[in-house]
Amino acid sequence: MNSRLVVGLGSIALLSALGAVVVLPALAHEGHGKVETQGFDINAPRVVTPEAAALIGLQTAEVDFGEVVEVLRVTGIVRTQPDRARVLAPRIGGSIVSIRGRVGDRVAKGDALVEVASPEFLALRAELVQLEGQIRLLQVEVDSNRERAAQAEAELGRVEENQGAVAANLLSEKRRVAIGARAEAQQKAIELESVRAGLDAKRKQIDILEQGDTSDSRERGILTLFADIDGIVTERNGIVGQGVDAGTSILQVADHSIVQVEGELPESMLARLDPTATYPVRLRTDVDGEVVATGTVRYLSPIVDDVKRTARVVIDAENPAGVLRAGMYVDASIVLREEKSAVVVPRGAILSDGSVSFVFVKEKDAFVKKDVHPGFGDDRVVEVLEGLAPGDVVVAHGAYSVMRVRPKPVPASAASPAADAKPTQPEPEHGSDGHKH
Repeated sequence: MNSRLVVGLGSIALLSALGAVVVLPALAHEGHGKVETQGFDINAPRVVTPEAAALIGLQTAEVDFGEVVEVLRVTGIVRTQPDRARVLAPRIGGSIVSIRGRVGDRVAKGDALVEVASPEFLALRAELVQLEGQIRLLQVEVDSNRERAAQAEAELGRVEENQGAVAANLLSEKRRVAIGARAEAQQKAIELESVRAGLDAKRKQIDILEQGDTSDSRERGILTLFADIDGIVTERNGIVGQGVDAGTSILQVADHSIVQVEGELPESMLARLDPTATYPVRLRTDVDGEVVATGTVRYLSPIVDDVKRTARVVIDAENPAGVLRAGMYVDASIVLREEKSAVVVPRGAILSDGSVSFVFVKEKDAFVKKDVHPGFGDDRVVEVLEGLAPGDVVVAHGAYSVMRVRPKPVPASAASPAADAKPTQPEPEHGSDGHKH
């Protein structure tokens, strides 16, 4: 939407020709009559001095065709995405040798951040070496037993070929020796496979503990913990020399370039959202402020809380500038539908008096109340179906304060003008944002 805002000194320059905002009733000098004032008339034109315009932060905007969207607004809390946070913790007990990360430091994936000396890890590596030596010895024994078994089988074969020329007891002995040799060879082979399985398990255990560490410090029982994402160190829980158990968090690293916003939708609003559709979202840290980030609805819970009567909604939001911080409350505007060409005014221009909606339109040197028929609106603008046309200039900010400005007083008689009345500023009023202007 094309709008021309009049703010601050610009407002003063534009309104330099305007008259006084308020004229206080004054007692006439001797020989003059009293000045009577009109009652508070909401329909009377308002004249705003440049000083008053600056005081209330008056801004105007030109009515134009623009885009308006229907939104569903919900308050949410910013959370760190679970898959974008990491805890650096040893997988075996030990003591901290060094910590290279401090809270607030930006780290890159692969950076070595923590070193932990672990006697348990050193003992595991010693067991690994012992198992490797045991396997070599068993392999020798297996090979020897297989050779002896082969020889016994060969001798038995020769004896069986000459059964008539040998005694029965010799044949029986050869068979016993061959069977024993085969059994011993098989037994050693099974023992070898069992030790190999233990060695493989030990290697996998050590690989898990090392977490990809290939440095020489492993030989001394020192484990290095690496950052496995790009991010910022958000928490540090250890100091050098401190003993730690397996799983104890030493550093936490988080990536907040993408965050998630968690909110709750009232049960009455759930029908307006299709759980299978993708809805864009605009996020603000201030309800009436500028959009600071955008995102999309990722999840709408199929479960309604039986006490609060709300359903959980999760929004994935881009946060490259880091404006959204974990734990922060934000205003989320879920875009339901869009109208590409509508007569629109800024949201702050619309005021209400009961069931009647109105704006203040600039006409010459005054602002005139004009009733309007608003359509749907979003978090930025409101569609106007009747009452305004493109080119009209309306009060976009400070409309409530303009409404509270009292019109000029009317003298009791034309011969007794309020020549001695002095202009003054309007008494500060509470605006639509709840603050004094």
